[in-house]
Amino acid sequence: MPLRFRIPLHTIGAAIPELGSFPYEPGEREWDGPTLFIKGTKSKYINDRNIPIAKEFFPNATLEPLEAGHWVHAEKPNEFKQLVTNFIKADSH
Repeated sequence: MPLRFRIPLHTIGAAIPELGSFPYEPGEREWDGPTLFIKGTKSKYINDRNIPIAKEFFPNATLEPLEAGHWVHAEKPNEFKQLVTNFIKADSH
């Protein structure tokens, strides 16, 4: 059976502005608990411009670089797992 979208493409297309928006301003919402961001060093999704913005929403965030593209969990699964495990263990003490 061929794959197909469950939601019609025209519906997704019409919703693109809402899907791509971020409705909050820095300081409006905040999580001050420990947070882990894992950045693929070959990816441009987390960059020097948006790291300070992320820190406004997650002031206790830790950023861990991993030599990978955007799909860090798929490209470096063992290293990804180790970073997450270390983060969880450190927070549990």
